[in-house]
Amino acid sequence: MDAAFDELREKNTGVCPAGPEKGKTFGELMDHFVLGGDETCLMASDGTVKIIGGKGKPKHEKNNGESRVSITVYRSGSAAGATGPTAFLPPGTRRRSGFDGAFLKKWGAAPGSTIVMTPTGFMTEEAWLSMAPKMAKGIRDMPVICDNPDWWVIKIIDGFGPHTSSPEAMQIYRDHKILLLKEEGDTSQVCQAYDQKVAKDDKKTMRDGLAFLRKSTDLLKSAVDGWDLIHVALAAVRQLDTDSWVSSFKKVR
Repeated sequence: MDAAFDELREKNTGVCPAGPEKGKTFGELMDHFVLGGDETCLMASDGTVKIIGGKGKPKHEKNNGESRVSITVYRSGSAAGATGPTAFLPPGTRRRSGFDGAFLKKWGAAPGSTIVMTPTGFMTEEAWLSMAPKMAKGIRDMPVICDNPDWWVIKIIDGFGPHTSSPEAMQIYRDHKILLLKEEGDTSQVCQAYDQKVAKDDKKTMRDGLAFLRKSTDLLKSAVDGWDLIHVALAAVRQLDTDSWVSSFKKVR
């Protein structure tokens, strides 16, 4: 970490040329240029779902809001407290109409947020590469970073395979002046900021959102699906307090 921070200090010279922090040095604004990101899994059912049906029926789902579906939500944020772009990974091959960047922005997601379809709803190398251009651009659009196009950013990632297995994705981040810094293996619980307070706050909001969704028969006509879960995850993005990212980064120093 010290070596990476030293590299950032060498690259980012001069003072902020514009914006509310105009005239400040990189040392004064460094917290804005240190980011973390990680996945969280959002499951429609928090317990065992028992479905009783006939042998001849090809698919069985309860119609009371219970479901076996899950999605992956990739969250990012800075040590200064800003929430970065979020990626939503529902299972399937075809994106539902209306679920695009404009939809995510309307409901509170940061610029660069995106929806990427995956076969199972879990992160893959293909999904990581697909989301890289939007995520990288979204990071460059974050507060203070956007006012310093020549200053480099560090984004801390864990050792999960898809995060480090695509040279093309790494090049995309580098082209946007973003250095990817990989943690040591099996240290995410002590090194990754997201796994601290932010993850706990997200899960609490998601639990509350799912409970509300299951009880709202006017909103939910059948089983919860991946698109319903995106709404729940967006609620977590909107509700997260700025101090949550700051506190999380302080915990991992």
